[in-house]
Amino acid sequence: MTSALAALVLAAGPEILLPPWPLSADGDLVAVRGDVSLSARGAAVESIAPGLFRVVPEEGAASVGLTAGGASTVAPVEPPPGAIEI
Repeated sequence: MTSALAALVLAAGPEILLPPWPLSADGDLVAVRGDVSLSARGAAVESIAPGLFRVVPEEGAASVGLTAGGASTVAPVEPPPGAIEI
């Protein structure tokens, strides 16, 4: 049973794991399953540890396209802070 489970895990392709909220304009951590690197459209990517990356969206970006191996997704970016008038 253990070898069958291990085979399923190894056979699974890369997967991009996003936080459950929109990406922060200051940057957020994104994880990748599999031995692949992460690339992005509309953001800078910094490797933190194997499988863990910091994604910093470009100024004014509403979303970021992420690709890792054969996996790809689009992550929303939080809107800019509003102004408070008194």
